[in-house]
Amino acid sequence: SGQPSFSKKPKPDSAMPMDWLKQTLGITEENYHEDIPYGDRKIRVFTEAGPRDQRIHEEPTWMEKYPGILQGEPAPVPDHDAARALLEQSTRAPVPSRPTRFTVSQLVAFQKCPRGYEFSCLCGITEPSLKEQDLPPTGGKSLGSLVHRILQRWDLDESSLTALVDRELHRINLAPGDTEEVRAQSLELLRRFSASKTAEQIRKASEVFIEVPFVLKLGPCQVQGVIDKLFRDPHGRLTLIDYKTDRIAESEAAFRAGEYRFQLAAYALAACRLFREQVDTSIFFLHPGLVFPVQSDPDATDEEILSMVRKIQSLPAPLPM
Repeated sequence: SGQPSFSKKPKPDSAMPMDWLKQTLGITEENYHEDIPYGDRKIRVFTEAGPRDQRIHEEPTWMEKYPGILQGEPAPVPDHDAARALLEQSTRAPVPSRPTRFTVSQLVAFQKCPRGYEFSCLCGITEPSLKEQDLPPTGGKSLGSLVHRILQRWDLDESSLTALVDRELHRINLAPGDTEEVRAQSLELLRRFSASKTAEQIRKASEVFIEVPFVLKLGPCQVQGVIDKLFRDPHGRLTLIDYKTDRIAESEAAFRAGEYRFQLAAYALAACRLFREQVDTSIFFLHPGLVFPVQSDPDATDEEILSMVRKIQSLPAPLPM
């Protein structure tokens, strides 16, 4: 007949033209609805459709019926709980995610003033500068930044101090009239520190770590920061020092150290986790030249941080005016 013939045992993936299906498979009017052998398989050529009332009827989705529902347009919703819940879910505004990563400075800001934390850390609103307030400049921030930069790089050898201060002054932008004042103040503070017992302990230390970054994982959150200096004193104790350039008298040191307690406790917890040993913690106030110890308990600090994080995450966003 000129038509190709087909094997009774075709390959598993082979297909056949429908024109010759009956002849090849031996399909008759009597067996067309039965399972017919085809190689190592059985096939059913024709399957009767079920009754009309048993067929699956696909209903259009809510988004197909009411495409404007997400934009807040009203839609005729049947009066039953499931439909109302679906509408509410479709039109509800997304809930903002709660922060899980913090810096120690952010936690300190929240501890001092939750409103200030919202403005600075969530809204990006910073405090007005002295120039914007039309107040006379004091150079406090510039002095603090300069002194910290020098303490990061200085080996506590006074013969190299003046050259180091001059080099670092060129890196910061100061008004011409402020440069000499900041230079004189920074040299005074650094020489005072160099003559202290703490500086002598650092010179004799077997280990010194400067600007130590850390990331604390506490439950579902992370806290990060940088420790000014860690060193091992002559008795083998690990000691943490944080420098402060606050203009205070000796009589104010205890009160001001209390304000920095949480920050130093967080640093001590990080150092304890990093080195797996107890850490002595102190603040060195450079203006009066006074070192002030800060007591901390790592377990209590851990719980204090987690409690503060829970308070932050439970705040409404934004805070009510």
